[in-house]
Amino acid sequence: MSIIHGISINETSDTSGAITVTSTAVIGIVATADDADSSIFPLDTPVLISDLTAAIGKSGKTGTLHKALIAINANVSAPVIVVRVADNKDTDALNASVIGLYDGKRTGIQALLSAEAATGLRPTIIGAPDLDTQPVVTALVSIAKSLRAMVYAKAIGDTISDAIKYRANFDARELMLIWPNVIAYDSVNAKNDVFSSAAFALGQRAAIDESTGFNKTVSNVAVSGILGLEHPISFDLTSMNSDAGLLNQSQITAVIRHNGFRFWGNRAATSDRDYAFESATRTHYTIIESIISGSEWAIDQPLTTALIQTIVDEVNNLFRTLKLKNQIIGAKCWYDTDKNSAANLAAGQLYLSYNFTPTAPNENLNITATITDTYYVNLNSSLSS
Repeated sequence: MSIIHGISINETSDTSGAITVTSTAVIGIVATADDADSSIFPLDTPVLISDLTAAIGKSGKTGTLHKALIAINANVSAPVIVVRVADNKDTDALNASVIGLYDGKRTGIQALLSAEAATGLRPTIIGAPDLDTQPVVTALVSIAKSLRAMVYAKAIGDTISDAIKYRANFDARELMLIWPNVIAYDSVNAKNDVFSSAAFALGQRAAIDESTGFNKTVSNVAVSGILGLEHPISFDLTSMNSDAGLLNQSQITAVIRHNGFRFWGNRAATSDRDYAFESATRTHYTIIESIISGSEWAIDQPLTTALIQTIVDEVNNLFRTLKLKNQIIGAKCWYDTDKNSAANLAAGQLYLSYNFTPTAPNENLNITATITDTYYVNLNSSLSS
């Protein structure tokens, strides 16, 4: 054997590695603020905000931007991608401004699709607080499907009945509707004011992602920064015969006052039973994003047995990690022999399959009470001894 006295460096083209869970606590909002600092918040341009406190000072006193940032900042210090749009007193014109379009440049909500290219981050928690009319929410849901994101929006209406009627306009696993709005302190204008509850949900969602995980719903966690409810609602932990119960039955998340203020509701505005819970959709999309980002290295590598086995092993390692963290119940990836014909493989097409079981929230705890005389028997035994 030859003697080497020094340093040997070997290069390898093996770029595989463990698949890690992608960041999920990235917020994206569309807002108005005609008096905001345009150098910080240019129109129709996705801007990454990492210092929310400083950004609030540059967000102006009018429009919706400063309130949205105040609500988010009350609960989390997560990255926020802001798209500022022009305000307009005409509702139709404002909707058009918020929804945006693609005409050489993406504007409004459409600009969120350019966020990753512009900022390096993909928003997965999105909304347009105080601008979320039905047309706007419809557009947000469409964008959410492309971004693999979740939308948080208000259920429009001054009454519970109105909110429930409004809920019937949607069937989307990417959407959580919330009612009512809340009262909070507007530090920019130095007064208490009505705030969008959806804005607080955006911050709360990111905070839970960071502290607990993407698989925990926003429900039953104290929310910071809320002083009161625009429309007080009743709540009963042991009965659905309350305002909060009525909202939950229609897949609307309520805001309740119970040991502080908190969201009460786990469900998306969907008829899809597999994705009834907010956590199911977020788990589904988080797994997809993690596999995509973690398997990019394998694209254009020689399609061999070793490559296939490596990809399958890495995906299953991801699943084991998620299970150990109690973020899924279980999952499995496998090579799908039925789909991988010789012709498909020769054409460079590889098919893998996986299934998974997301964690469901403990939405209904059932406890059975039984009266018994057993303890009197035990009492007699103890006294006789």
